[in-house]
Amino acid sequence: ENHSSKKDANVETTSSQMETADAFLDEYFSKYLTNQNLLSLQLNDSNFRRYVLLQFLILFQYLQSTVKFKTESQVLSSDQTKWIDDHRKKIFKLLDETPPHGKDFSSSVKAILKREQIWIRWKNDGCPSFIINKQDKAAEDKGKDKATEDKDQDSVKSRKRKLSLGDQMKQDAKMGRFNLGNKGLT
Repeated sequence: ENHSSKKDANVETTSSQMETADAFLDEYFSKYLTNQNLLSLQLNDSNFRRYVLLQFLILFQYLQSTVKFKTESQVLSSDQTKWIDDHRKKIFKLLDETPPHGKDFSSSVKAILKREQIWIRWKNDGCPSFIINKQDKAAEDKGKDKATEDKDQDSVKSRKRKLSLGDQMKQDAKMGRFNLGNKGLT
């Protein structure tokens, strides 16, 4: 009887190991080898291939985007831009064909890169606030009948520059208050 109970325990352990192995295959993380002779083997791994192609796409986007701190000498020529565009198309085609769920992965990458482009534009514009003040909204409502140029001038005039944290803390210290960064905490 002891022998059969040990056998049952081994069967249960084996089935739980199989479930763990299945879960491992679903969430497999490849080990990257550092020997350059093994690069061709690594490229056979679809995850590694995706990571490399994604890095190229990130680099291409950076090279073609307008970033505040780039100098004029860091602008691409029309031939270079054409080369990047051609290779970007090839990369997205490769990503579409790379299993598993290549098209889904490719569309996710496109969406992420688009959001990154919006982020870069927002940073280049000086990080304008996302919050619309009541004064701004009133000025917009009042100026709806005016031309769009008048609207832009009104909204620019009504915006106030927010105090820096240091200035806020100095102002609060003069008034005998402590600014803890949140009105609920202060």
